[in-house]
Amino acid sequence: MTIYYQPANLDELRTVAKEVGINDINTQQIALKGSYKEYLFADTNQLIIVKNGFMTGHTFGSGVYRMPFTNISGVRVDFHLLSGYFEVSAGGMQNSPKNYWSNDNDSPEKSPNTISLTNGEKAGFVDAANIINNLIAQVKNPVSQTTSETDSVTELKRYKELADSGVITKTEFEAKKKQLLGL
Repeated sequence: MTIYYQPANLDELRTVAKEVGINDINTQQIALKGSYKEYLFADTNQLIIVKNGFMTGHTFGSGVYRMPFTNISGVRVDFHLLSGYFEVSAGGMQNSPKNYWSNDNDSPEKSPNTISLTNGEKAGFVDAANIINNLIAQVKNPVSQTTSETDSVTELKRYKELADSGVITKTEFEAKKKQLLGL
């Protein structure tokens, strides 16, 4: 399922996606365009920020920032009155405050891990940040049904041994059994 918050930019997003090796944009969970020629793509494994054009410091070519979710601490949107930025936090990367109106290195359009935003893009990037943070949590802490079932069975066996040895009563064991089995 691809999420498009800016349907008017779909053709542009497809073109940029192909330039960075994404042959089918429908494989992406997120495909968004920031204020300048800054783009965010995310599938279930990685995040890609693409920066094109003079305003992003790329007169010729583009800057492509790829990061697997396992290396990302989190993402956030920092927004003020009329402008702000989307930012990726990862180990070894210094996140310092950015100024949308700056032309120096503290501007979000020149930083590889940020995307400049105005009010028009804000809502889409806030939703994207929530989705990406959830994807990061899933990748870093995979919880499978099999694991929780195995843990319940192991815990149930342990309580059965305690009941058989007389440490807990049969009534306490039955109550714990119902709790673990969800009865």
